[in-house]
Amino acid sequence: MATRSIIAMKINEKESMAIYCHYDGYLEHNGMLLELFYNAPEKVEKLINMGDLYCLEQELEPDPTKPHTRLHPQKNVSIFYGRDTQSADSDAVTVATDQLGNLSNWIEHIYWFDGKEWKHSNVYDTKKLRFKSLKKELQSVQPYIDYINQINGEQK
Repeated sequence: MATRSIIAMKINEKESMAIYCHYDGYLEHNGMLLELFYNAPEKVEKLINMGDLYCLEQELEPDPTKPHTRLHPQKNVSIFYGRDTQSADSDAVTVATDQLGNLSNWIEHIYWFDGKEWKHSNVYDTKKLRFKSLKKELQSVQPYIDYINQINGEQK
């Protein structure tokens, strides 16, 4: 089963640019990858401009000398509906930020970049968003803790 999510970035005080991600929307995957690998405005903008995702990974661009499709993806490379499956209607959309939870049925997580940091909200039955600091939420997620400890150990 898919854990669907919305990944968005602030455009102005009322609007955001958003994409849909079909798989692995939970904190231990999308949350961790966004915080670790897409944590600067230019990286977030590049990600969002690629359009809807099948699956987020550490890298956006595949090695152009090798095949990369949804069925045969390159390791650690994101799979996009438009680029990798030639799906139409997969571009990012502009939406009122308070409506991010209404973009698609079955969404469980919203990740929103406010220009400085990632915020996260579960989508509740009321579709009311309660954004919290993603970095703080990840401090209790074991794969994130392990990764940070591994990086810190390598830097000593």
